[in-house]
Amino acid sequence: MRKKLKITGIVVGISLAVYIVWMIYRLFFLVDINVVPKEEYISKSTSPDQAYTVRFYRANGGATVDFAMLGIMENKDGEKRRMYWEYPCREIKEVKWSKHTVTINGTKIKIWSQVYDFREGIYEAE
Repeated sequence: MRKKLKITGIVVGISLAVYIVWMIYRLFFLVDINVVPKEEYISKSTSPDQAYTVRFYRANGGATVDFAMLGIMENKDGEKRRMYWEYPCREIKEVKWSKHTVTINGTKIKIWSQVYDFREGIYEAE
């Protein structure tokens, strides 16, 4: 009986330790694009048909990391969506619009339906 109790305690202790480590990792290292700070406004680009505008913000990570660039797209109804996050990135060199896509610094993204995150690449927006 004592041996089973000891084994159960060890299993519960290890599970709790793994859970705590996972929560700390999630809190500090799994940053979602929706929580990236928009610190310094850099520029904006509007689609040729005036239906969409992308505003770019540069986030300064501090002394130990480089700058990141955040792009927030807005449609003509005023809805906003974070859709571009590049790291490291100090400036937006080119923005090219076509009917269904926008190309930012060489990354082609479908307008309003895709998101670019430098860690995961391009994926479908929620």
